[in-house]
Amino acid sequence: MGYTHYYYRQKELDKKKFQDFKDDVVKLHRSLPEHTNSAGGYHTHQRVTIKGGDGTGSPHFSIDGICFNGDKEKDMYHETFNIPRVHMKERVDENGLIFDFCKTARKPYDILVCASLIALKKHFGNDVKVSSDGDEEEWQPAIDFFEEVLGKKAPKRLFSE
Repeated sequence: MGYTHYYYRQKELDKKKFQDFKDDVVKLHRSLPEHTNSAGGYHTHQRVTIKGGDGTGSPHFSIDGICFNGDKEKDMYHETFNIPRVHMKERVDENGLIFDFCKTARKPYDILVCASLIALKKHFGNDVKVSSDGDEEEWQPAIDFFEEVLGKKAPKRLFSE
């Protein structure tokens, strides 16, 4: 399957909370380290570079959504991380949540994907469920990064059972 992060979220996310979430992701993006050992440290020699959804151009951070990937030119991209404020999927689970995921294949942009999911959980609480192929040790660099940059504690119960 590959190294993947999974999340469930409401179809429509509150506009004010989403603005705050987006602002945190922008701060995280602006503060990215040059290199990271997140996701098990598979690409520590590669620079952390964030591009647009297809791995080229610029990432998208707006009140309508967050969309980014790694660097296609350096083959450090994989699946697009995309969180629209209003999701277009109609299919919801028994709790009214929409399932989504992002397979990063442990590429360097994984640190921003994980930190963004931490921010999503922080802002939307029980309206978001997060799980991952990664364990707590693999997420620790993203948790530390989130807490250092934003001055906020990561949610104690980040992962859903």
